[in-house]
Amino acid sequence: MDIWIYFHQQTTSIPNTILIHITTSSVRRPMEMFHPLIPGLLYPVFLLVRAIVHLFRNICWKLSGSTAASSNATRPDAPMKCAHVLKVKWRFKFDVLIQSNKPEDFVLFHESFEYPEYVLKDEITLYHINTREAMFVECQKGSSVWDLREFSFSKEAQFRLAEKVIIMPIGAAKKLVYSLGRLRDKIIFMGNTSRCGSTLLCRMFQSTGHYISYVEPGVLGDLMPCVEHEDDPDVAEYIMTTLTLLCKPCQQNPAIEGHVIKIATSSTKIIQCLHKLLPKAHYLFVYRNLLPVMKSVARIVPSLPYTHLYSLLNLLSAKWAENFSTYHNRYEEHSYLDEDFVSPYRRIIPLCLQAVLCYFSFLKQGISICAVRYEDLIQDPEGSLKSIFSVCDIHHGYIPKALIPLDHDAQEKSALSGTKIVNLKIPEFTDVEKEQVRKMCECYGIPNILIDKVYPHTVTLSGSWLRK
Repeated sequence: MDIWIYFHQQTTSIPNTILIHITTSSVRRPMEMFHPLIPGLLYPVFLLVRAIVHLFRNICWKLSGSTAASSNATRPDAPMKCAHVLKVKWRFKFDVLIQSNKPEDFVLFHESFEYPEYVLKDEITLYHINTREAMFVECQKGSSVWDLREFSFSKEAQFRLAEKVIIMPIGAAKKLVYSLGRLRDKIIFMGNTSRCGSTLLCRMFQSTGHYISYVEPGVLGDLMPCVEHEDDPDVAEYIMTTLTLLCKPCQQNPAIEGHVIKIATSSTKIIQCLHKLLPKAHYLFVYRNLLPVMKSVARIVPSLPYTHLYSLLNLLSAKWAENFSTYHNRYEEHSYLDEDFVSPYRRIIPLCLQAVLCYFSFLKQGISICAVRYEDLIQDPEGSLKSIFSVCDIHHGYIPKALIPLDHDAQEKSALSGTKIVNLKIPEFTDVEKEQVRKMCECYGIPNILIDKVYPHTVTLSGSWLRK
């Protein structure tokens, strides 16, 4: 077995990417496909190399005057050209699908300073935002990170396709948003239980040719701390800045009528903040019988570094796994699980249940949100789309094109593709797990989610979208 690493430059469509390969016999495959934990072991090495490279880079910047220009760009009275454009030389992430977006994903070198309007180009999308700055990635001209035929998840597309990074002070970003005015395009927010057909529905919207679909964009994870401060006017401005930059007008395709944003399951709670600010937007919640959902999630555990590491820690100590999960996602709820409950499903159960609890909480708060059941979408796709499009005020003439994605696996090019995981062995969902679920549901005051229930406000049942 021969293990080797190299910096790949020009021989693939993804330039300047750190590729890690392993050779067994005469076959060479990406190492992350061979063993999910190896990227995690190499991640600290990348961070160390990045720190060393950036140290020498910053010395060069100091000598050339780029450091002073960068510092001036962050001042309240920043110059007009305050968007710092940097060239991506190398990139690396421990887990592309789960790990949050951040500047540490790239090794960057100075290219230029541009006007804030530079980021309005279609090939530039918002990658990360905080209270100090907004970070965008620029892909090759003509490419689209929202093209779900190439990448099933927006954050992966942004990471893989990024050629440049643009960093802008948050003050300049807010001024840019003010110049753009209020959001004019229709926005459809989509919550989900995970592994329930939500990506398929996003592809259906996109196939109409009139909607841009973002699948789990990383910036919505950046907004999760806002849940605790949703009544703060500054927080409201921060959220609207993020959404306006994410859903900026499409310049090259005037046929675009709106944006569909699928929210990661662990970020479902953000919908309550979004609804306060955008009550006229449309809100959907996609669900499925949760027993196959949990089994499907269990199948992908060996495929992703984060979930694989969690699974291994859980075998050693439930407490270690709990601390690891809490450290990486402080907004997951694990309450009511027995402390001595050791199971491969320990993290899966609260994750799936959390999304369902959020949905029922939204209904109690009076949030206008409708549910879409996966089983209905598969059994009667045309009828289901008619109901969904009616709720979202979308022309029924778009339905024929929207049905096209049914012929393909919605995540065919991702590590989570059904064809890649269907034959993976999964741990049995025993009576012990079922009892934990029953107890949690009882504690939360909701029906047992393992029983095939139809949720309130499900729009995909015949005529049910008219009922409360």
